[in-house]
Amino acid sequence: MSKINNIRKDFFLQFGEELFKLRREHKLNLLELSQKTGIRMAKLDLMERGKAKEIWLFCKLLAFYNKLIKIELVE
Repeated sequence: MSKINNIRKDFFLQFGEELFKLRREHKLNLLELSQKTGIRMAKLDLMERGKAKEIWLFCKLLAFYNKLIKIELVE
């Protein structure tokens, strides 16, 4: 069970890093992004650190950026 948790933890951490890069590409700070998406700043910060686990929030942000993600399972 711990192997699955480690994979999930790594996934959210890498996903958060990509969200941070997207925010910086669009030259937005947390306050502006929070106002445009309706997601609280604290939650956005946790997402970028890889500590938020609500997948629907990630989907909402990806929709805001008009991005698609492709997840491949690797053994």
